[in-house]
Amino acid sequence: MKCQNIFVLDKEKVKLGDLGIAGYLKNDQDMLHTKTGSNGFMAPEVIFNTGYNYKADVFSLGCTAVQMAEGVPNDSLRRDYWSKDFRDFVRKCCTYDANERPSLQDLLTVSHIFYHVNH
Repeated sequence: MKCQNIFVLDKEKVKLGDLGIAGYLKNDQDMLHTKTGSNGFMAPEVIFNTGYNYKADVFSLGCTAVQMAEGVPNDSLRRDYWSKDFRDFVRKCCTYDANERPSLQDLLTVSHIFYHVNH
C-alpha cells in the first residue's frame, strides 16, 4: 500500500488499486517469498526475503500514514507535533519484528485512529 494507490472518490468512498502482486494465505502461519513493491513501503521481512504474511501490509500502512502526514514515506515520524494516538499508531504499524507487530484486527480494536474514523 502506498499513497499513489489510494483513490478518494468522495467523502465516504475510498478505494485501493494497483496492488501489484497479490498472494493468498490460507492461514496465519503461511508465508510468501515474493519481493516486489516500493522500497519506501516494504517491511523488513520483505526486504530481507525471510518470508512474510499479512503483517507486512500493516508495516506498509504505517509508512503510508507517515507519507500522508509528512509528505515522504518513512517508517517513523520526523516531527514531534503529531498526536500521541497517531504516533502510537505509526510506532505499532512500523514495528520491525513482524512477530511483535499487531494484526489489522488488533489495530481495529485498540487504535484510537480507527475509533474516530468509525464514529
